[in-house]
Amino acid sequence: IVELQWQATGYLHTDYTVFVQLLDSENQVVAQVDSQPQAGRAPTSTWRQGEIFVEQYRLTSSAALWQRLIVGLYDGAGQRLHLVEPTPGQDFLMLLERER
Repeated sequence: IVELQWQATGYLHTDYTVFVQLLDSENQVVAQVDSQPQAGRAPTSTWRQGEIFVEQYRLTSSAALWQRLIVGLYDGAGQRLHLVEPTPGQDFLMLLERER
């Protein structure tokens, strides 16, 4: 289980879907969860500045297969939201990387 805390820092004009992925050493997806915030009850376009949401995502994969855990957001057309920080332009955030 991966628990994430989201906080709106401003108004979002778009409803985004969250993706959480486990990647192998070749960056291939070995497990994935895609979910609207709060199971669709809290679209990102309704978030108010400062509002906090806590979500849990359950991923299942063989422990030996995964190397990285990443998270991101995408819109209804499948376009990923790009980061401003810590890596400007990147379309995901790496949460965890296992040592080899």
